[in-house]
Amino acid sequence: AAVEACLSDGLKRRSLALFKAPSTTALIHKVGKTFPPAGVVSKIVQEMEAADPNRRSGSSGDSTSRLNKPPLTKKNSGSVASSLPPSPPRYLWIRVALFQKTLSLIIDHLVENSSKYYEKDALVADPEYGTILSSLL
Repeated sequence: AAVEACLSDGLKRRSLALFKAPSTTALIHKVGKTFPPAGVVSKIVQEMEAADPNRRSGSSGDSTSRLNKPPLTKKNSGSVASSLPPSPPRYLWIRVALFQKTLSLIIDHLVENSSKYYEKDALVADPEYGTILSSLL
């Protein structure tokens, strides 16, 4: 969640206008078009989501579809049924990038090209803090 919060800070909404919700998941798909390590992560995430249509990576703004559904209840009972489907994994692309050992490379790329994706006062756009963020991962 911390990586998601850092990457969401100062994210330009216009750069992700083609996607349904401006989130870091949309960012990784966009960056994946020009940066091969991000492209591999993006492809894996898309394959995982295509394999299970109910699964969507829960990033900022992606969880609104779950809020519209009423909870399942048992007959003659006011409690929520224990057979609720499992919630989709949160921050799927971040987990995939960690397993692929490419998260720090992707963050480095975002720091180097921050003017394309971030506002000037964003954490990732800061030359010192952005570099520190990528080195911590």
